[in-house]
Amino acid sequence: MGPGAGRAPYVIVVYMDTAAAFTPDPGRAYAPAPGIVATDLGDELILLDPARGEMFSLNATGRCIWGALGGGLDAAVRALVDAFDITAEQAAADARALVEDLVATGLLVPTA
Repeated sequence: MGPGAGRAPYVIVVYMDTAAAFTPDPGRAYAPAPGIVATDLGDELILLDPARGEMFSLNATGRCIWGALGGGLDAAVRALVDAFDITAEQAAADARALVEDLVATGLLVPTA
């Protein structure tokens, strides 16, 4: 038996139905869905949905986006541009894609 044998993976891969895609509003703020537990490990962020018994992992880029979404999608784009050597266009595409995925998986909700 190799290292980690017998242990359950901590990352769940979710395939989403693109027919039911959510389009993020750039000016709208987003918050964790009720019950979601976020654990910041420095270079990654672990999201736990205890109701479904699922865990998700965000890399440094995802962690940056997640941390800025309280200020809206535009704030997440600015945070990405400031933290990484990417264009605003690439940052916007990355932030939109992640927000779409997080909303579709029930980890993130738009705020009023």
